[in-house]
Amino acid sequence: MKRQVILDTGPLVAFLNGRDKHHDWAEAQWAQIQPPLLTCEAVISEACFLLRQWEEGAGDVFELLQRKV
Repeated sequence: MKRQVILDTGPLVAFLNGRDKHHDWAEAQWAQIQPPLLTCEAVISEACFLLRQWEEGAGDVFELLQRKV
């Protein structure tokens, strides 16, 4: 298991959006990571913006935060 992984916007969006062309890759990477992941407010904000067209997009981002992933 990988520890202390820095999470950027692209992999976060790909993981949450099943229609993203990199979704399968993101899921495979996610399975190898031990939470918590390291990120910043800018990544969270950008992910919410990019997922705005998806009804549960921002909610899924914040659910990961609440679960301390």
